Amino acid sequence: MPPLYVVEQGAKIQKESRRLVVTKEDEVLQSVPLIKVEQAFIFGNVSITTPALVYLMNQGVDVVFCDQYGHYRGRVVGEASGHSELRRWQYRRVDDGWNRREALRGIKSDKRRKRCSPPMDAQ
Repeated sequence: MPPLYVVEQGAKIQKESRRLVVTKEDEVLQSVPLIKVEQAFIFGNVSITTPALVYLMNQGVDVVFCDQYGHYRGRVVGEASGHSELRRWQYRRVDDGWNRREALRGIKSDKRRKRCSPPMDAQ
């Protein structure tokens, strides 16, 4: 299923039974089965209730917050995504001096190779 986008300013996202319901001034704008939500994008002045947010986090659904113009502000990701464990592993690798040197060697090698090779359209 495509991501859920909520752009209506002043809307509210809440969990009702097994559905995610988007309302504004007691009018239902959208109602989606929770099981079909894989990612949610919230733009501008849109609120989300704690039960809805907790459920999405527990299901590993990314909730992305943007301003009303679409500029990224942040995201909420539940533990099920695996991103946090990957990030911890990456930080441990950076703290290890040997891995840092190897990464720098690889970057320098790539830069040299790109600098010495002809442009793609010249080949």
